[in-house]
Amino acid sequence: MAGSVSRTQLFEREGRSAAGHVRDLLNEQVLLLKNAGVDFLIMETFFHLEEMLIALDCASSTGLPIVATMTFRPKLAECSDGHSPAECAKAVVGAGAHAVGANCEQEPDRMLGILREMRNSVSVPIAAQPAAFRTTDVKPCFTRLPEFPDGMEAIQLPRNCFESFASVAQSEGVQFVGGCGGCNAAYIRAAGRGLSSSNGNSK
Repeated sequence: MAGSVSRTQLFEREGRSAAGHVRDLLNEQVLLLKNAGVDFLIMETFFHLEEMLIALDCASSTGLPIVATMTFRPKLAECSDGHSPAECAKAVVGAGAHAVGANCEQEPDRMLGILREMRNSVSVPIAAQPAAFRTTDVKPCFTRLPEFPDGMEAIQLPRNCFESFASVAQSEGVQFVGGCGGCNAAYIRAAGRGLSSSNGNSK
């Protein structure tokens, strides 16, 4: 069973001066999950690398395996505090993550470029948790689309996008495939079909 640790949003609202409070809140999340008996931690939806590194430091004493996924907004080329996917991956591995990747904001195909850059930068497993909403070249993050939040259902992806993504991602060395915003069980089943198909084709 996984336990999810998410950003506090204080870096977005208050800036780096909130780092001490951020540490307290993240440490509380981590300890609650450890005491609940989770098998591993998923650090997800962190827009700032600095906040992710604080979260990893808080989790280091638990001894639990950690999957750490960054979220890239408003640009695909860098996180909110200006680090590329490759830089994020290297820093997160250096801070103790057992797997790294990306989650949220982008649909599967648009997230592939981020994942490829990470894959080329580190040797640990790569994780992918894309969103189920179609974005645009001008607005590659779904929370920046004018339809967000109430009109998002109108541009939701067909489930076969997750099926094809899972197959392609696995063939390119992504070992952890899931979903984020807009996903439901049907999308995860579709991804499972893609993984099964990919395994079958590899035999």
